[in-house]
Amino acid sequence: MSMPPPVTGTETEPDTLLRAWQERLVAVTRNTNELSEAEFTKRIRHRLREGRYAGLTRARAEAALDDLSSLMDDYLLLARVIDAAVEASKAGLFSSRDARHAKVLALLEGTSIQRPSVRVPLQQRDLLGAAQPRDALTPQALLTTMQEAFRQACDALSAIDAAEQQSAGDLAELRRDYAAMAQRADVLQAATDRPSFVELQDLQSDPLGTRDGLAALRRGLQAWSLRLTELEQVRATAQAGVALARDGLAELQRLLGVLDAEVAAVRDLFGDEAAAALQATAPAAALQATAPAALGMLTSWCDAIDNGLRAHEWHAVNVGLSRFRQALDAETTKLHRHIAAAQARRAEVAELQGRLRALKAKEHALRSRSTRPASCSERRADVEAALALRPLDLAEVRSALTRYQDELLAAGRP
Repeated sequence: MSMPPPVTGTETEPDTLLRAWQERLVAVTRNTNELSEAEFTKRIRHRLREGRYAGLTRARAEAALDDLSSLMDDYLLLARVIDAAVEASKAGLFSSRDARHAKVLALLEGTSIQRPSVRVPLQQRDLLGAAQPRDALTPQALLTTMQEAFRQACDALSAIDAAEQQSAGDLAELRRDYAAMAQRADVLQAATDRPSFVELQDLQSDPLGTRDGLAALRRGLQAWSLRLTELEQVRATAQAGVALARDGLAELQRLLGVLDAEVAAVRDLFGDEAAAALQATAPAAALQATAPAALGMLTSWCDAIDNGLRAHEWHAVNVGLSRFRQALDAETTKLHRHIAAAQARRAEVAELQGRLRALKAKEHALRSRSTRPASCSERRADVEAALALRPLDLAEVRSALTRYQDELLAAGRP
């Protein structure tokens, strides 16, 4: 409620001072009426009268309307003094100009207002004491009190109106957030740590008081959302881990097939006795017998972990996967190692076959110069016969290759 600055009688003429107070009274009337007739004030007054407020909102609404009522009472007191000053300023038959001015100044600048004070409790009164004493105030002091009452009433009524408008929207938003997180929790089957969604039944009756409740509920939902996010990450890790475990088992199955093929190839080349000799140096045959059992054990283990995944036991799944991967990696490494051993044995044959091809090319070159003796063909036939023999005798093949090579070296000398 804006007012012109106070004017004192020492600074202006009494008539000027009176006009200033009349202008103030007009401003007080306008602002007080606008606040009293505002839609939010009417709504709050109506709800308070019907007993629809409680808690902090009720207390502040009562205080605001009391301030507004007190403001109206003070307005009447101020208006009476100004009316009296107007009457005193009028010319009279039996009063001088100076007397009229003095009376106006006394009314407008003196303690001309008797304002009821706070009621004195019975226990604190003496026999002659008044139940509700009166304070003697100047118009300026009363106006200062009215200014404070107007500010308090306006602030409280505005705060209640804003809380009523905002709290309902905030609660609706929180309900949507809660529903979305409840859906996430249902998917995760995470019943633990679910906050209780308080409907805040006193939202309409105490919109000011529920602001703290809404803030607490919002914090609870935020904490719940973080826990759900962490659980979703654990679930994603578990799901990805199980998929990788299945891929690892498929790779182990493939490697087992490779090992079977390699061991069969070694047996075809060297025979059962040679395969037994291979087992003595690199237990591929023993692995061939035990690997399927290991694959079956790992498959059963992975199935159990997968059951935990379907049962939403994410943390347990991740713990199981850690141990499973260690066992799977060990079996995979073992298979790779023994496949390499079997392949190395076959590579010996491939290396001897490569030497034979090189020597045959050299023999062909000697033939073109007509320096190849007939014995070269016999030595080559010995090598080829040794390579075709099953089971293959690598020592015999190497010996035959050496003889063949020596023949070619001798034939190539001048």
